[in-house]
Amino acid sequence: MRAGARGAWLLVLGFGALVSGCSGAGDGASAAPRQNILIIAADDLSSAALAAYDGRYAGLTPALDALAAESVVFRHAVASSPFCTPSRHSFLTGRWPHSIGATQVDSLLPAGVPTLGDTFRAGGYRTAAFGKMHWYRKSFPERDFGFDVLGDVHDWRAGFDAEERARYDAWHTLWSTREEGGWSQLNLEGIPLELDEERQYASWLVDRTLAFAQEADEPFLAFCSFNEPHAPFSFPPAFAQRVDPETLELPDDDPELLRSQAPGVYGIWKRALEQEGELSRADLARHVASYLRSVAWLDSQVGRLLAALDQAGLAEDTLVVFWSDHGYFLGEHGLWSKNQPFQEVVEAPLLVRDGRHTGQRTQPVQMLDVFPTLCELSGVEPPARLAGRSLAPLLASASDPGRGPAFSEFAGVWVRARTRDHSLVLGARPTLGFDQLYATRDDPGERTNRVADPALADVRGELFRAVEAFYRGTPPDWMPGELWMQGDTAGAQLRAAIAVTEPASTRRPRPGQATDD
Repeated sequence: MRAGARGAWLLVLGFGALVSGCSGAGDGASAAPRQNILIIAADDLSSAALAAYDGRYAGLTPALDALAAESVVFRHAVASSPFCTPSRHSFLTGRWPHSIGATQVDSLLPAGVPTLGDTFRAGGYRTAAFGKMHWYRKSFPERDFGFDVLGDVHDWRAGFDAEERARYDAWHTLWSTREEGGWSQLNLEGIPLELDEERQYASWLVDRTLAFAQEADEPFLAFCSFNEPHAPFSFPPAFAQRVDPETLELPDDDPELLRSQAPGVYGIWKRALEQEGELSRADLARHVASYLRSVAWLDSQVGRLLAALDQAGLAEDTLVVFWSDHGYFLGEHGLWSKNQPFQEVVEAPLLVRDGRHTGQRTQPVQMLDVFPTLCELSGVEPPARLAGRSLAPLLASASDPGRGPAFSEFAGVWVRARTRDHSLVLGARPTLGFDQLYATRDDPGERTNRVADPALADVRGELFRAVEAFYRGTPPDWMPGELWMQGDTAGAQLRAAIAVTEPASTRRPRPGQATDD
């Protein structure tokens, strides 16, 4: 923060010491200025790509590795949902997807639910959101979602000249006809986007974020939300040879294990293969290579953003959160893509650099815990009905004894509860074959489903009750209370709650509507 802005905020915050958590004026102490907040988001980022986590593909992400060394690393950060829109809406509102009625890819962000932007703007922050937010802004130009400044893929493309437009359209067309190309979005050919690096979308996002940060006179909260490494794995030509598929280490897993381990997951996967086609082992390696090239490109731009923040004198006064909306399969369980209830997808990187604390935290947490955390650390009044628990105790300590299981949901299909030692998955209907229980500490790869094991009956019962309490405490805003989990019918109410999805009227109409890509 610039000196002038710092001085101004000392004056503003001097009377608000109790709110900000600083010493009051009565003891002669002056309040410290609030930190800026920079939230950097990735899309579909697997923990396997980062040395601070799995580290299987370590060496591709020097900037994120350096950030992790300066941050608290949450090793088991659980996404609210295993696919984009519900996860992002949950992070942005601090509420569960089923509670706010945002459970599908085409879900709309409810107008009446406060966002991080709303909350921090009301608290005196200048707010901005650049990049992929999944709120279909072009369809709703009258909404600012709580942010003073907005910028997304439509704004980036508006700056193309004729040649850039032609190159982008030619590349984009490759991925818009999936029915003709099977798994075309996996970019098996490793095709880069033929634009100069400074004209790529990720570069544009960094430029816009830095311009906003340097111009803000108030403390700011800014999202820099990258598309990478979401399929079809964008990267510029210079990154096309960054990863050699023939040298990649792939998990030696067979999806046939799913037939006995999780029949519901297996059935969904087999239907996808029937529709899109099988992939050979060599094809999977080529897919992972394109994915990792996109990860390397993401890392280069995160590095550029953080270096420029430092050079501008803003790094010391800026709290940085790096997260991904969920993870991604890179051959684990013989799978690729996302949406399934294994830890490779429902857990994702979460780094918090506050300038004071570092180290690894192994206690499971939830991505929606970030909202109350930022409120607590900034002295901003949180909105009512936040579902998460602040991570502030875990920033300062290795454990938080009051923290319960971490949850993730695929509304209408399954819910997952994660503790240090176990993971329980419950399906909307037991007969569909989604129920699973893993002794995660002893079986970190989640290969042995012990849901019917008598030795873990007590664990299963305890986690079942935790899931039931979770749903009872988070009723949907759009459903009358008398219809939500009334009475006790031996688990039937819980299964019915898992089965609930939002009304179709809360989703964006598909035909003819612009998307956020």
